[in-house]
Amino acid sequence: MFMSEKFQGTYGISDEQATNRGTTIQHSNRSFVCNPFHLIHQKNEGGSDTTERFLTEYINRLRPHFTGVPAVTAHEIASVFLAFKFGLYRTAIHECTQAISLIPDSGADVALKKALSIVRANAQDLENAQFTADLSIAFSEDERPYVPIILPRDQIEDPGTLELDNALILIYSVAVLTSPDDEEAMAEHRKFIIRMLTGYKKALGIS
Repeated sequence: MFMSEKFQGTYGISDEQATNRGTTIQHSNRSFVCNPFHLIHQKNEGGSDTTERFLTEYINRLRPHFTGVPAVTAHEIASVFLAFKFGLYRTAIHECTQAISLIPDSGADVALKKALSIVRANAQDLENAQFTADLSIAFSEDERPYVPIILPRDQIEDPGTLELDNALILIYSVAVLTSPDDEEAMAEHRKFIIRMLTGYKKALGIS
C-alpha cells in the first residue's frame, strides 16, 4: 500500500486516486504528476543495493544528532514529508511552521529547521502553481554536514532541486529515526527516497 491507512484516513484520498486524476507535464527537465492533490517530481524507477546502503549509512550518521525528540515534534516532522509528498501543499506549509516552532536552535536541529524552511518555501510556490524549485533559501556551509548530497559546484545542474531533495531526504531520515508512530508510512516511502538518490548516483560516485 503506497499511502498509510492513517494518512489516507486523515486526508481522504488514496495514491491510486491521485494518480488517476493526474496528468504528466515537463518542467525544467523534470517530469511531474500534476493535479490538485499529487505533485511530485518523478525519477527513474528502482534503486540498487549500493543506493540502499548509502541511505542506511546516512540515516545512521544522523542518529546521534537526533535523540530524545518529543513524540509530538517527531510526528510533525513526518507529517511534513507526507503532506509534501502527496501534494497537500497548504497542509505542508502549516506542518512546517508547526514543526519549526517546536525545534530548538542548536546543532543539527538548525539544519533540520532549514530543511523545513526549504520545503515550506517550495510548498508555498507550488500552492501558487509556480513549478520551479525555490532558490530563496539554501543550506549554509555549517549545515551541509547534515545533508546527504554534497556536490562540487560544477556538477550541480539544478541548485533549487538539489536543495529541495536534500531537505526532503533529511526530513524523511529524521522521521525514520524519531517517530515510531509513523514507522509504517516511512517504510512505504523508502523507495521514493531511493529513486531520488538514484538520480545522483553518478555524481556521488555510488557504483
